[in-house]
Amino acid sequence: MADEKKEIVAMPQGVNLPSVGNLTMDVIKSEEFSVSFRSLIEYYKALESVKKEYEAKIKQILEDHFFETGDNAIDTPQIKFTVSLGGTKTTFNEKEFKAEHPEIYIKYKTTSDTGSRLTTTLKKEKDVVKFSEE
Repeated sequence: MADEKKEIVAMPQGVNLPSVGNLTMDVIKSEEFSVSFRSLIEYYKALESVKKEYEAKIKQILEDHFFETGDNAIDTPQIKFTVSLGGTKTTFNEKEFKAEHPEIYIKYKTTSDTGSRLTTTLKKEKDVVKFSEE
């Protein structure tokens, strides 16, 4: 079996994160980790913003291409771009149904387990607590 290779993504300047295997509670609580991880999240958000701009322009180009040719996709060696045109959809007004028919709602209501998840929220600059100098 061939060795799996992991592609290493270059971190933005100033981001100095330990390898995932070296994370501990003390590392997570440290100022260096906190600052670096925040920078990583901000970098990711900037990339997401650029990605959204490109996607909006690609969508516009593909829609124009679709109306001119009837083809809704562009296939490149690396990526296939496909546009799906908007339409209508039918939804179920659960809140109103529950209010008008609570006994039927309860009969068909289901419950399922969900997995745990981590939420990371950046604090506003004015709310960021600076670590004390030691």
